[in-house]
Amino acid sequence: MKKIAVLSGDGVGPEVTTAAVSVLKALTGDIDMISADCGYECYKRTGESLPVSTLEIIDECDAVLMGGITIPTDDRSFRNPITEIERRMRLELNIRRIESIIPELSSIDIDATFIRNASDDVNVTEINDIDSVDVTRSYLYSEMDRTFIASREYAERNDSKTILFAHEGDPASEMESMSIESFHRCMDGTSISSDDVSIPELASRILTKPNTIDTVISYNPFSDVLSEMVAKLTGGTYLVPCATINRTRGLFRPLHGSNPDLAGYNATNPTASLRCAAMMLDFLGYKDEGNKLWEAIRSAYKRGFRTPDVGGGTGTYGFIEQIVKICENPN
Repeated sequence: MKKIAVLSGDGVGPEVTTAAVSVLKALTGDIDMISADCGYECYKRTGESLPVSTLEIIDECDAVLMGGITIPTDDRSFRNPITEIERRMRLELNIRRIESIIPELSSIDIDATFIRNASDDVNVTEINDIDSVDVTRSYLYSEMDRTFIASREYAERNDSKTILFAHEGDPASEMESMSIESFHRCMDGTSISSDDVSIPELASRILTKPNTIDTVISYNPFSDVLSEMVAKLTGGTYLVPCATINRTRGLFRPLHGSNPDLAGYNATNPTASLRCAAMMLDFLGYKDEGNKLWEAIRSAYKRGFRTPDVGGGTGTYGFIEQIVKICENPN
């Protein structure tokens, strides 16, 4: 039996994670789900954004399902629990899956996966006080190879047809030349078609030939900027799941934030969290259940069930009820 930690987070986080958990329970009884505390509300109560008790639960789990986190702008002592969890679990890749599931709200027709190094190749050393941070980028061949090999393995497991490495397109950059060389070396031997493209070329292709985009590997800030642009073009961040994984463990959370002003109105779109649950099921080996949830989400939209943010009148919990019904009876 697999074990997952459920961290509801802040704002609308408890609503969307509760929604995902209810669907997971309907799909499989073979996952042990353990709730734990983290986030800004936890910080205000306890002085810690990620208590030791939560870390101990995470250490025992195969995956973490998480809601959004409120990041206060006026408290420099607050630690982002997402970053801490990613480090604790030694996660390698950040993955965002974006699909045009609502055609009339999508400016482009795309089904693409955006991948970057979870650490962005940044080593951070804190010096003396919280305002002193020394950031150095260590673009080593070994680090590049690790990212590209892990990305290739993920793409192969998910039946990708093409992999693109998006870079700045600066021929004078030695670092970029190293990256491109590493990418092609690591793609050698795979049956997946691979190529490298400049960021401007990729952006143009996304807008003009979006259905040719499959798996894209890049680095920050480009990867996150591109994926969030595509999210906006396909209906918004409330439709987009985000996963940070290594080969055996993962953190799954929606791309959207905590948005506390929207909490409590039964109007939050839980799609991103549901798709996180689908990604998690697939990652943990429950491929049939994951596929069933993917298809249930697509089917719910085709049948006209939509929350207010995407032009409908279905509440959060009403949408979940429909997802559960479709999972139980797809026809």
